[in-house]
Amino acid sequence: MWTRNTYNGPKAYKSRVAWALLELYTINGNEKYREIAERAIDWTLSQANSNGWFSNNSLSDPNKPWTHLIGYVLVGLMEIYLLDNAHFDRRKVLTILQNAAKGIAEFYLKAKAMDKGSNYVTLPGTFDCNWHSNDNWSCVTGNAQIEYFLRKLAGYTNNPQLVPVADFLLDDIKQLHLLDGVSDKNVYGGLPGSYPIGGGYCAYKIPDWGVKFFADSLLQRMFTNDKLRYLG
Repeated sequence: MWTRNTYNGPKAYKSRVAWALLELYTINGNEKYREIAERAIDWTLSQANSNGWFSNNSLSDPNKPWTHLIGYVLVGLMEIYLLDNAHFDRRKVLTILQNAAKGIAEFYLKAKAMDKGSNYVTLPGTFDCNWHSNDNWSCVTGNAQIEYFLRKLAGYTNNPQLVPVADFLLDDIKQLHLLDGVSDKNVYGGLPGSYPIGGGYCAYKIPDWGVKFFADSLLQRMFTNDKLRYLG
């Protein structure tokens, strides 16, 4: 993985860079980009637990990455898998993606069931290596990325559990979208980085990339995969 001229050292979430290089390879056919991407993919896979959780994927607590960064690595690998223009262990990648989706979906559904609908419940802000969390806050940006991941993976694996969870997550995010009663044009249409807003990711901020990932999720919900490109 890249170690120079990169923020905070090698990270699993830079699977997204490998994805971009493979997209470039499809355009110009330069083998250099494919070879570099393949080395990055191999390193990323070496960071994966069998349950789909990745080491070296955090910018804060190394044992509890934000769902924002979890979303990055999973979407990057999923798009690499779907491109199918490089040499890597495809069975391993698909198994990792499916196991990660299973861990996230089961945690979410259990949390919803335990609450019985009396409170606002969504994904926690971070997950440990067993897909557990005691967080009392949520990373809204990460929720949008995870929603996108689950819905798109469902379209290629026919896992009946994933679409309902994606639908629930999208509804969760919509409840935080700053529209109704918002008159300040600098805030209108935004999403907080965390819920509650003082949580552990972009506290008291409205990151523009969170809105971008939310838009990706909405577009994917509206259109079929064959009409979408370069989202996520």
